[in-house]
Amino acid sequence: MLEGHRQIVMGLSFVSNCTKLISGSLDGQIKIWNVQTSKEIRTIDSGIHLLALDVCDSFIFSAGSDESIKMWDINSGKLIR
Repeated sequence: MLEGHRQIVMGLSFVSNCTKLISGSLDGQIKIWNVQTSKEIRTIDSGIHLLALDVCDSFIFSAGSDESIKMWDINSGKLIR
């Protein structure tokens, strides 16, 4: 079991090689998990409600209550735009 979000998880997505799981919650966070170890790799505070990955597994896209769509680097967790 993966634990870490403080509110309901609204979205889940595996990277294509299934080594990482991305979760998004109403707590406003994106969490990146190592599937093999069940450990959290990184938390991104994004104000998220929904999430999606690009086809190359390089970027996470989040949509939040501020009506914006943000693009995040999956490896560094940094906001791209």
